[in-house]
Amino acid sequence: MEKALNNHSLAKARALYDESLRASTQQERERLLNLALEAFPDHVDAIVDLGLCRYGQSQYQKARELMSRAVDLQPRSSRILAYLALATGRIDSEDGERLFLRAIALQEDHREFAHLLYGKFLWLHGRRTEAIEECKKALAIDSSFVPALRNLADLLSWFDRDKEADELYRQALRAAPDNRLTHYRYGRFLAQFRETAEQARKYLRRASEQGVEAAAEEMRQLEEEDWTDC
Repeated sequence: MEKALNNHSLAKARALYDESLRASTQQERERLLNLALEAFPDHVDAIVDLGLCRYGQSQYQKARELMSRAVDLQPRSSRILAYLALATGRIDSEDGERLFLRAIALQEDHREFAHLLYGKFLWLHGRRTEAIEECKKALAIDSSFVPALRNLADLLSWFDRDKEADELYRQALRAAPDNRLTHYRYGRFLAQFRETAEQARKYLRRASEQGVEAAAEEMRQLEEEDWTDC
C-alpha cells in the first residue's frame, strides 16, 4: 500500500512539474512547482527549478538551501552541484569556487553545465578572459549546447568581437530555432546597430510573444532610438 501511494504521489508530482514547464507566467510556474513538491517532496527537478526561481529573485540563501537539498538527493550530479556553487558564490565566493571545481571534477552527467555556470561566476567576479575559456570548455563537451553558444556570444560582444558573436548567436538559433532567450539576446545584440535595427525588432517581438517580459521594454527603447545623430 505504501509503495502504491508513493508511486501515485510521484506520478502526480511529475505531472505538475511537466505543467510548470508550460506555465505562461513565473507566478504560475512557482505555484505548480510548490504543488509538485507538496505531492512528492523529493522531486529533484522541481527542487532545482524552484531554486533557480529563487536565484532569479536574488534570494540567494533560499536558492542555496534548495540546491543543497537537491545535491543531497543526487550527490553525483555535476549539473546540480554547479547550481549549488552558483547560489553559494553569491554569498561566499571562495566556497562557491570550491564547489565549482568539485562539480567540474565529477565525471557524471552534464559537465558542460558546470563549465557554463563557472564561466558565469567568473564573469560576475570580473575574471572575463577565464569566463570565455569556461564557455569554450562547455562547447568542447557539447558543440551544440545552446546556453554556452549564447553566453559566449554575449561575452565576445562585450569585448567588441561582434562578428564572432553574431555567428555564435546564429549557431544557437540553428540548434534551437524557437529558443526564447536566444531570440531575446540576439535581438538585444542587433539593437546596438542601426543597420540591424529591423532584424532586432523581429527577434525581440518573437521573444516578447514567447513571454520574455524584458523584450517588450527593449522594443520600446528601440522604437524611441534616434539614429539621426549616428
